[in-house]
Amino acid sequence: MSRIGVFGGSFDPPHVGHLQVARQAADQLGLDRVLWIPALQSPFKVEGQVEDAAHRIAMVNFLVEMDPRFHLDLRDVNRPGPSYTVDTLLSLASEFKLATLFLIIGEDSYDGLPRWKDSETIRSLAQVVVYRRESQLGVKPAIRSTYQSAPDVLLSGEPVFCSSSEIRELVSKKNPIDHLVPAEVATYIQANRLYLEF
Repeated sequence: MSRIGVFGGSFDPPHVGHLQVARQAADQLGLDRVLWIPALQSPFKVEGQVEDAAHRIAMVNFLVEMDPRFHLDLRDVNRPGPSYTVDTLLSLASEFKLATLFLIIGEDSYDGLPRWKDSETIRSLAQVVVYRRESQLGVKPAIRSTYQSAPDVLLSGEPVFCSSSEIRELVSKKNPIDHLVPAEVATYIQANRLYLEF
């Protein structure tokens, strides 16, 4: 039975923190593959707040090529409307009937998970895997204990120290981002003049 990591998000842009998380999850959970799934439109962001999907896909692909366990999955981009996690997981469960799915999310997202669309269905379809954000002290026990039937996994390792919004702001101010994104992503952003307005 294969073990598949589900790593979705706007990836606007993808950065070294995303790469760190995907590798931690693959190594610690023994994942056969990690699916990077760019969202067409996050339910938590209003229309127009994210860069064009074609640019985000191109940038994610640079990171996917760095590890044979990584795969680019475009099911959310190809589906109209907001990219709800429950719809993504239902589609994956239908395609990979014998696989165990692991949903990889950050602590900031984890706090709001009970308010996500069909959150209990999400938990029935995938094991929730949480990665640490530098700005947070740890997963709140009160939220974790809400779901006794599906204990969650907290990845070990260094917390993610950067964010896409930080990178967009740095680009708009013409500050360097080479320490926050792979070289290919930095070159792509510059060549396509992305994030000059923030």
